[in-house]
Amino acid sequence: MSKLFNLKKWVTLSDAAKHLSAVFGEDVTEADILHFALEGHLTLSVNFVNGARARCGQIVGPEGVEWGERPSLESLSGHEGARYIRYMRSLKLYDDRDEYINLSTDVISIDGVWDLPLLGGDRLDVEHMFQMLISGHPVTSTNLDGSFVQRSDLVCQLQESMDDNEYAAGSTAELTKLKRLIVEKELPAEEGEALLKAHAEKRKKFLADRGERPASEGFYPAGGLPTDSNFVVRTANLASFIQNASAPPDEATSALSTRERESLKKQVAALALALAERSNKYKNGERPNGSQIAEAVSEILEALPDARTHGLSKSAIRASIKAGIDLLNG
Repeated sequence: MSKLFNLKKWVTLSDAAKHLSAVFGEDVTEADILHFALEGHLTLSVNFVNGARARCGQIVGPEGVEWGERPSLESLSGHEGARYIRYMRSLKLYDDRDEYINLSTDVISIDGVWDLPLLGGDRLDVEHMFQMLISGHPVTSTNLDGSFVQRSDLVCQLQESMDDNEYAAGSTAELTKLKRLIVEKELPAEEGEALLKAHAEKRKKFLADRGERPASEGFYPAGGLPTDSNFVVRTANLASFIQNASAPPDEATSALSTRERESLKKQVAALALALAERSNKYKNGERPNGSQIAEAVSEILEALPDARTHGLSKSAIRASIKAGIDLLNG
């Protein structure tokens, strides 16, 4: 079984549970797989059987955040002296990390297996399935940012077509809902024909409006994953999970991924830069280099009691901060 298992790039939740049960010698269920994913121990993926639509972008740090301007409410109301409000166009990915995504305006087709970062509607779908497997409660929450999938540093926000929105006047989905209503309510022929005729008029307006706008504006963020997609687990991610779960407790709990380590170093470096630029040495507007920043901050920390510096040496502080500055500048 192991030889055949190693030939697969991904497996179903059922096969992942069976494999973990065999490895650890204890019963592991599909609900356990979802629970591990929700707790951040295992990367869960999704297989788009028939593909999906998405807007994609690269993950960036604080220095890559995009900003825009929009008219204030007073300006829209016709008040004199139009004012514009600055807003962040980038989406913040995590509350505890300085990582953002600048989504493209283009809507593209994606297919195959993608990882789930569990940021929005994708997380709600996983939580809902978990609740159903343990006979819990349905998840009724929604997320306005949409649902996301990821491959390395490329993150995509899934999109749905306005034509598939049953609440959009003149859409195909609205027509399907209308026909179902006519049948279920057993409406008289004349009433049904009147409703269909009214929809035909709305359909003309719908298509005319779509023709006047860019194709990308005919989509909106998907509230969840497509119904024709399946949860799967990459065998590489399963192997990493097994390795971490088998490691000694102190090693497993202290392990950080490369991205987490670099993110932490960047946060420390940004704080160090702010402290250095506020010091008396650098008030002339000059931006200090990595070594100067490390020197300034290490002097600040060494002036504190040993209990506040946790016994860190000046050289250790300088090396750590300089590594973070190099990442920021890289």
